[in-house]
Amino acid sequence: MDKVNEILTRGGVKVEIGKGKGQLNDGQVFGCEFYPATQLKDKV
Repeated sequence: MDKVNEILTRGGVKVEIGKGKGQLNDGQVFGCEFYPATQLKDKV
């Protein structure tokens, strides 16, 4: 995630990474566990 953040930021993209919960790491969205995405919904 850090490398992707670095590349996108260098390219002028504002990066927001949601915090993972349970079995998810920061930025992961998997199946019905999409906490990182819903935390950022008002920012995008």
